[in-house]
Amino acid sequence: MRIGYISGIIISGMIWLAIGCMLTFKGVFLLGSAIVGPEKYWLIETLTRVCKNRDQATMFLVFIPVFIGILKGRLVLSKSVEKFVKRLLLKPSPIHLKDLFSRNYLILIFSMMMLGVLIRFSPIGADVRGSIDLAIGSALVNGAFLYFKQAFFLKAEIARRKK
Repeated sequence: MRIGYISGIIISGMIWLAIGCMLTFKGVFLLGSAIVGPEKYWLIETLTRVCKNRDQATMFLVFIPVFIGILKGRLVLSKSVEKFVKRLLLKPSPIHLKDLFSRNYLILIFSMMMLGVLIRFSPIGADVRGSIDLAIGSALVNGAFLYFKQAFFLKAEIARRKK
């Protein structure tokens, strides 16, 4: 199957958005179960001692990973998006779907998935795992919108050149 540049960018953004939403929901679920559950978790207890009460600790536990994720999306993943779009635009259009992602990109995705599996089976508490998932998920959602922004600008540029 062959696709155009804009479709390729949107497909990549949709993949990031889907994975980012899944990780964000998983992170919120893990944090919620750690906060409400009867077990005591290291990160929650530490933040509770630093903050005035458990409610403020909970807010920090959600705010900090989301903030880190947004920073990562803006500072690190934006470069990845730009690199992907530049590489894509160098290929002749239409592109085979199998040629959308480079081998190195697929290796990176596979290694990140394996890291996620490793974290799942490690003895890390639900509060820390939830924070990690929330940070990565929010970074990917942020990165997905950078893909959509690139697709929008490319579509506008193509329309401008046709005039």
